[in-house]
Amino acid sequence: MNIKKQEKLFKEPEEQIIILEEERNLTIDDKERAISLLTRINYYNLINGYKRPFLDHEKTREKNEDWYRDGVNLKDLYSLYKFDKNISGVIFPVILRIESEIKTILSSVISSKTEDAHKDSVYLRLGFFDTDNLNNKRERELLQLIERLNQYIDKEDCQPYIKHYKTEHKYVPLWVLTNAITFGDMTLYYKYLTQKDKHSLVRTLEKSTRIDPNHFYYILQMMRIYRNKLAHDETFYSYKARNRKGYRYTVKFNGFNGIRTQETSVYTLIVSFKLILCEEDYDNFRELFLKFLLDLSKSIDEIAFKHVLNDMGFNDGHLKIESYDDVVKYI
Repeated sequence: MNIKKQEKLFKEPEEQIIILEEERNLTIDDKERAISLLTRINYYNLINGYKRPFLDHEKTREKNEDWYRDGVNLKDLYSLYKFDKNISGVIFPVILRIESEIKTILSSVISSKTEDAHKDSVYLRLGFFDTDNLNNKRERELLQLIERLNQYIDKEDCQPYIKHYKTEHKYVPLWVLTNAITFGDMTLYYKYLTQKDKHSLVRTLEKSTRIDPNHFYYILQMMRIYRNKLAHDETFYSYKARNRKGYRYTVKFNGFNGIRTQETSVYTLIVSFKLILCEEDYDNFRELFLKFLLDLSKSIDEIAFKHVLNDMGFNDGHLKIESYDDVVKYI
């Protein structure tokens, strides 16, 4: 027998507040402010996106309905919402900067290989890549990548700077093409470089002695996925980057920051920043991140704060990070 699911109907903020108070055990002591919040912020984004650290999970299972711990206030969820938007605002520019720097380094490493290596007829040739031991799937992936990169050059509505080089020089240098390609295509380009070229790129990065050239691809993949997540303005702090099969990537740090390997999480992303960025840039990022984290620790209870740290991946490995002071030690 098929049981028809109850249809979800639109509810005004006033109705939503009654449900949250009477059917979810959420305290709302300022109704006018609550109405204002739920008018400006999508209910699904605010409530469903940030409820987990505040739920009484045992009672939620018993009731088969979300049930908040006694004393949890709507203001607590909003504090976590603000924290998430604040850290998103400082993490996104860092990823964009790393993307730009890696594109620049990639262009330099490849273009300096030979006299003609900067020309698309060379750096987009199949023989330019590491084609040893390619299975059918990877060969197809590489050929599709080459085709896509050629399309950036050949299409009628290509970028003006690409059209200029095509017209004036009859080729497009890699340092020009990298301005147009996506983070994903840059990551794949790195994936199929020769071992020598991967080592050359990694050696150029700050603190590169700890970066495994083969595992650097997974760092790039992680950053690409988080970049896309941030661009869609969704709940970020608890997101775990996964591959197409649903598995989290494992990043190899070779003992850097006390970590051998770590599955993808916001904490893994932060450690990657520490690994790649120069000291000054990382310190600037770290200062802002810790400021927002300290503000959050003062705004929500200890149980919820520990839950947030877990959701961010701070306890995925062998470390036990349960407080703001613990985080200060490990990032």
